[in-house]
Amino acid sequence: MKNDLFDKIKILMFARVIAVSLILGTVILYQIKIGQPAYIPPISFIISFIYFVSIFYALSLRYFQNLEPFAYTQLLVDIFLEAIIVYVTGGLNSPLIFLYVLSIMSGSILLRVPVGYVLASAASIIYGLMANLELYGLIVPINVFEIYTRPLHGEVLYKVSTNIAAFYIIAFLTSYLAENLRKTGVALEAKSVDLRKLKKFHENVVATMGGGLVAYDIKGNIVSFNRAAENITGYKYEDIAGLSVDTIFKESGLKEIIERMRLESLQGTVRREERWEGFVKGRDGRVAFLSVTLSVLEEEKGYPIGFICLFQDLTSMKDMESRIERSERLSALGRIVAEVAHEIRNPLASISGSIQLLKGKLLFDGGDKKLMDIIVRETDSLNNIITGFIRHAAPAKASLARCDLNIVIEDTVFLLKNSAKMPDGLEIEVSLSDKPLPVMGDSEMLKQVMWNLSINALEAIPPDRVGYITIKSSPLYPKRVGDPSGKAVKGEIVIEDNGGGITEENLPKIFNPLFSTKDMGTGLGLVAVHRIVEEHGGTIGVDSREGEGTKFILRLPLLTEDRAS
Repeated sequence: MKNDLFDKIKILMFARVIAVSLILGTVILYQIKIGQPAYIPPISFIISFIYFVSIFYALSLRYFQNLEPFAYTQLLVDIFLEAIIVYVTGGLNSPLIFLYVLSIMSGSILLRVPVGYVLASAASIIYGLMANLELYGLIVPINVFEIYTRPLHGEVLYKVSTNIAAFYIIAFLTSYLAENLRKTGVALEAKSVDLRKLKKFHENVVATMGGGLVAYDIKGNIVSFNRAAENITGYKYEDIAGLSVDTIFKESGLKEIIERMRLESLQGTVRREERWEGFVKGRDGRVAFLSVTLSVLEEEKGYPIGFICLFQDLTSMKDMESRIERSERLSALGRIVAEVAHEIRNPLASISGSIQLLKGKLLFDGGDKKLMDIIVRETDSLNNIITGFIRHAAPAKASLARCDLNIVIEDTVFLLKNSAKMPDGLEIEVSLSDKPLPVMGDSEMLKQVMWNLSINALEAIPPDRVGYITIKSSPLYPKRVGDPSGKAVKGEIVIEDNGGGITEENLPKIFNPLFSTKDMGTGLGLVAVHRIVEEHGGTIGVDSREGEGTKFILRLPLLTEDRAS
């Protein structure tokens, strides 16, 4: 309120100087034009005095704590200055009597309602007093416009009563309008505050939504992007504001739906809502499974002006469904193995034993002996498969102890480099964490995990390609802001190769029992890897592109001091 009055007083001072300069300058020009002697000294004195007073006001303004008396004083001084101006320009016959009205209006607008009536009363008293003095010849005004003639009684009565009535009417109307304007301003400010609060509330609601929200206009350009959308997609709003929404969903089936809805909206045939589920690749390469709802954003008349895209990250739920489905399949496999394994192994043992016995007692030529060897070899192979089924259905219990993931990697790589499976020219690059990565686990089982994944990587590299395998380990820290511990909570192992990769069709099936793309594969290696990792409370993920290579990512909970004790 004080700042508002301060600004109004400054405007009043500026307007006073401009108005008086224009009015009195006009008087001088008029006198020069009609050839009458201009009363330059009194006019110059008035202008100079008003300038002096205005400068004094401007310099004193910042020293006043209470601005209302300061403004009130200025307006009263203005009334007296206006009386002098009226006296110089003809007194009762002056055309500048309206200057009183300007002060009355200024007071009503700047200050409270009674001020306008006070100024109207002051102007009425001064004006009436000077009119009576002029009527009885006690003062003779200077008339710069024409030759002065003394007014008559009736003329004085008419002009004084008319002008005084005008002063009070102006005071009433201006005060009434100013008070209504102030009330409207207060109400508007209250509405503005409510609107700002509501806007802030809506912004907070959008920003803190658990699901992602993207709003884009009819051209497909992004206009809003909340915090959850940033976390899910990896994009920041400041980086993509104004860009096409295709920037986010360019590698998914959602792009076609977005474009179709946009074109239909231009034709007036768009449906109100569309739903879609599928995988979307984020900025950082992370693939997320999203459930998306697209809605049309309309104005009051029903014309589409944009779209709202709401989506939920269901990746964890999808992974959980896959794990449950896999567990159910493994459980079913275990039951089948338990029922069938012994029924198969016993005949196999009899067949193998009988063939071995026949080989020792009978004489065969070279072709027959070769057939006998094939029977024995294939029988042993079938027996190994059945043994694998039994081992998977009833796996050995893990012997948990403190072990370091870095040491597990080093031991596995050493065995791998010295094994017959290691092809010539293959490079294995190992990059281990500077700090130990202790876990509570079975080191032999973890070595089996590393061995199976490494062998898969070796066998995935085509013979005509210079192959490499990269094995890295690193700690993972919590993402919670302000975490007091600052300690790593998981250890990450990444095994990457430049082999042929896995097709998009086969990628979801690699952990399924009996699924294998190898000619002699049993489809149990990755099943065992997945089971061991889950038994250790970890997770395993895969990122692969056909023809470019495959990356397996293992994450195991690190051993904390509490668990170690």
